[in-house]
Amino acid sequence: MTDSLSGRIIVGLMSGTSADGIDAAVVRIEENKVELLSHRAMAYELDIRSRIFAARSDSRIRLRDLCQLCRDISLQHAVATQAAIN
Repeated sequence: MTDSLSGRIIVGLMSGTSADGIDAAVVRIEENKVELLSHRAMAYELDIRSRIFAARSDSRIRLRDLCQLCRDISLQHAVATQAAIN
């Protein structure tokens, strides 16, 4: 979303290899200046975290299970984004 012709407000999301949760940052970028507007750290639900570890350690995962996990992670990212922008 753009707040002016010269600047933008951007949400950045990340989850590290520990799979403990999601960090969400809202920043305003204008020319050579970056301003942190908001930051939220949210833990993954225990079920999602255990499925992430299972998917990483198993040599095989059913496509249905992988798709469901991706959907659930995406929904958690949406919750983190909403928390950061409010």
